[in-house]
Amino acid sequence: MQKLILKFSKTDWIYILILAVLCVVGYWQIGFGVHPLKWDVIDYYFPSRFMVGEILQSHSLPLWNPYQTLGYPIHADPQSGTWYPIAWIIGLFHGYTLNLIGFEFLLHIFIGSWGMFILGKTLNYDKKISFILAIAYLFSGFFVGNAQHLTWTISGAWLPFVLNQFLVLYKKRNFYNAALLALWAYLFLSAGYPAFVFVTVYILVILLALFTYKEYKLNKIKGILNYYKYLLISLIIVMICSSIIVISNYYALPFLTRGGSITPEMAIFCPFSPQCSLSFITPLAVVGQNTMEFFKTDLSMTNGYFGIIILVFSVLGLWGKKRSIQWLFVLFAFFSLLASFGAYTPVRMFLYDWVPLMNTFRFPALFRLFFIFFFILIAGNSLQSIFFTNKKIPLPFYVFSGLFIVIMIVFIFVFRGQGYLDIKNVVLNQLFTFSSTSSFKQHFAVHALFQIVFLSLAVFLLFKYKTSSKTLAFIAVLVVFEMMLSTQLNAPYTINDPVVYTKDAQAYLNTFPRKFPIPNTNAILTNEKDIPKQPPFWKNTSMYNKQVSHEGFTPFIFKDFKYLTDTIPEFFDEMLKNPLVYLSSSIYSTNDFETLSKENKADSSAVFLSHSDYLTLKENIIPDTLVGNIHISKFSPTHIEIECEAVQSSMVVLLQNNYYGWTAKVNNTMVPIYKANYTTMAVPVSAGKNTIVFNYQPKNIIIAYSITIISFFILLFYLLIAGLMNARKNETHSE
Repeated sequence: MQKLILKFSKTDWIYILILAVLCVVGYWQIGFGVHPLKWDVIDYYFPSRFMVGEILQSHSLPLWNPYQTLGYPIHADPQSGTWYPIAWIIGLFHGYTLNLIGFEFLLHIFIGSWGMFILGKTLNYDKKISFILAIAYLFSGFFVGNAQHLTWTISGAWLPFVLNQFLVLYKKRNFYNAALLALWAYLFLSAGYPAFVFVTVYILVILLALFTYKEYKLNKIKGILNYYKYLLISLIIVMICSSIIVISNYYALPFLTRGGSITPEMAIFCPFSPQCSLSFITPLAVVGQNTMEFFKTDLSMTNGYFGIIILVFSVLGLWGKKRSIQWLFVLFAFFSLLASFGAYTPVRMFLYDWVPLMNTFRFPALFRLFFIFFFILIAGNSLQSIFFTNKKIPLPFYVFSGLFIVIMIVFIFVFRGQGYLDIKNVVLNQLFTFSSTSSFKQHFAVHALFQIVFLSLAVFLLFKYKTSSKTLAFIAVLVVFEMMLSTQLNAPYTINDPVVYTKDAQAYLNTFPRKFPIPNTNAILTNEKDIPKQPPFWKNTSMYNKQVSHEGFTPFIFKDFKYLTDTIPEFFDEMLKNPLVYLSSSIYSTNDFETLSKENKADSSAVFLSHSDYLTLKENIIPDTLVGNIHISKFSPTHIEIECEAVQSSMVVLLQNNYYGWTAKVNNTMVPIYKANYTTMAVPVSAGKNTIVFNYQPKNIIIAYSITIISFFILLFYLLIAGLMNARKNETHSE
């Protein structure tokens, strides 16, 4: 047992275990299930994943969500989690709760810190240095500020693994490393925010150019071609695993409002403005009262913190000897910072105008992830040089530290001269809570005092004990406490909802029906309004209540649906006075819509068809106000059975968006689905009793899902077996 413990302590796992513990403790409100996450996580990501879990537990593929914006293909929503193995596992084996969405958040920031630790080692940093870098990443302003954006968190989690494996494959060119790169790339792609994927691809291309140049200079053409071969293998594996992503996007893009280029104004929306650079020193200052007037961006985009101690080492790392890859890290860091500033520099618009795919996403502030990421790595190079190469504290360290301390002291005195700061009251009553009264100046002064203490202690330790291992351990402890304090100061503003308790919110959720009951016969217009609201749930609650709604807080919007809501909202509201299924009283051509609307001749159950469809059906549909009876007999997200008895031939309208993959049968006979009222579905029925069945089982999507699931598990199985064989081989060699 003693031998086993000794062996364990010599491995990386002790560092990984500490990171896991710090993750839970540092984000304790989420880790211990006290308070839930806030804002977009609750409004969008959680209900989407909740729905995915409900569908998986009903032993179906997550294909269609009928409850939001009159239904949409949930498999085509890249932020819903339907392509993501971790979401599959949670959804299938348990289903999503508030604690589990919190667990998913913590799991990914832990994964990100683990990846940073591994990447540090790959860059030949000592384990202790790599651990410090992992801490800085774990509690960085990207994760703290964007805690509400789950896909951003997931992108930050897998980024270090992708970059690390890209470097590892360059050093050890074999099929196993290529397959491992494919795994990390798929996880990065399948649930991350697409913009991070685009930027990362360009970074890898630049690194590949550097590697190619180095191999060419050394006349190792075969070597670099071999590297290209394994990169191609990795790419092929990723593409096979991503079959569902490719096919879903192929069918969805023509239907969507955001399927192409965005406007220049949208491209610079929500920057990490230059004023936000203050967060590098005191991140609490960027969440004070009315700070948005000064920072000109959303609260979630203002935090670029990665530790004031690490910041000093990063600045120090800009000087001195560096390898070519480290110079590239410096270039990536500063280019990303300038891009994150949005309209304040020309970089973001240069990317928008000249670089493919850079015109497809908003939020310049997302570029700050790459600045934080690479600046942390630059700090690692500085720490490695000081503690393990030169073993000497350079004078600039004391100069930069002193400069930061002096700047903070000066600003405190300046702010004090402009008015009473009442620091004592802020510290005693407003720290670690969401304060609507404390100001930017108070937040800066309070956090600056803490930062002065931490930075002064670091200077003292290095001055007194130099570069001993004990000093490095103390520096690690200081970084831990400094970063955890900063995280907790900002937590009530950007991480958790401080006034809502998770157990109370979950108890409210548990009052809603499970699985998929038959929807009510109320007007769709009232369904969302009739749901009793309770904090923190304000949006997308129809997915809990299992009633179809026309509302929805989602980036996935059909063009035709948006046309209805934006261009002819009065008609849209009139249509929504119907239940989910209804019989039409009459049909018209969309060519006559404007005239009929002005004359008020079309009632709420009238159906407008395209002119060609109208000409096809007008002879068979007899206008009659006695439209008969209709009800739903069976219901699931992808299968709806309807029984109706029509007095005259009519149209059965289903208030779900018309989309590729839907089929319909009337009395067991396949019939075409017509687009009704610009976006919904309808089928003609004859007088008398009819059974109508709508099915959403898109063959190509199901095949793509099968390819993705099978190929992903084959990849996992191979990596597990090959990894165990490699470990056994290494153990044999060591003996």
